[in-house]
Amino acid sequence: MSVTYGSWNNSLDTVKYLVEEAKADVNLPPESGNSGCALTAAIVRGNLDILRYFAEEVKPAVDLLVHVRIYGNVLATAAFAGRLDVVRYLVEEANIDVNLQLGEDSFGSVLVAATWGSLVVVKYLVEAAKAGLNVPDGANDSLVAAILSGNVDIVRYFVEEIKAGGLIDLALETHGNEDAVVLREILKLPSDQKPAKDEH
Repeated sequence: MSVTYGSWNNSLDTVKYLVEEAKADVNLPPESGNSGCALTAAIVRGNLDILRYFAEEVKPAVDLLVHVRIYGNVLATAAFAGRLDVVRYLVEEANIDVNLQLGEDSFGSVLVAATWGSLVVVKYLVEAAKAGLNVPDGANDSLVAAILSGNVDIVRYFVEEIKAGGLIDLALETHGNEDAVVLREILKLPSDQKPAKDEH
């Protein structure tokens, strides 16, 4: 049994045994599957106890900035999964930079990953953690991601509450006419109306 398996099954006792007694490598990815290392599995499952154990007791053996395929890093993984408690821990206690740019084969930023998750995580990242909007194209990329994810609440949040409406035309120019159609449907705009002029 691997440490990743123990993390995936939310078994802190199993994880502790494997790390402390069997001297398992917590950074070793599983032979199969897409969950990544043990830390990533704990994050996806939302197990804050296992995450704290890795970050506070096993550290520095655990790489908190480990690259995670598709997502980018562990913070982006938690944001994508909509795990607010895990995101808060990683930002406030593990001090992971919310504006750390991710690789080209990933979401690109934590805020972009969050747009595929939940509005509460997006709001936390923007309002409390000051993510995304102070990096080049941050709001633009996040707005486009929200449009592509089809998450109406997150699109409306960007357009209405943080006034990203002025970026809609730019975002749609960058990503094509199909996104314009999707955005108009999400915001219930007439097909001949410019999204940026919507007052909703």
